[in-house]
Amino acid sequence: MTSCRKCNGRKGSILPQHLKQIGMKLLREPRVPTKWELAANAEKMVPKKVHSTWKPFLGMHMVPEDHKGAEETFFNEIDESF
Repeated sequence: MTSCRKCNGRKGSILPQHLKQIGMKLLREPRVPTKWELAANAEKMVPKKVHSTWKPFLGMHMVPEDHKGAEETFFNEIDESF
């Protein structure tokens, strides 16, 4: 489930079936997204700044051959900000 920062703090680790106890309710029943929905939204989920140790786990070490120079410039700029 997702919520704003304030509501997420209020919700804490409470399970959905216990939300009524704290005066909250779900707007929609939680569901697993399809692989098509995830693929369509994948670009929006990549953070702008990534620590170098996370790059392999996010697939950022794989770049087509013709973009290698751009990758090095992009990641060097990110590494310098940490």
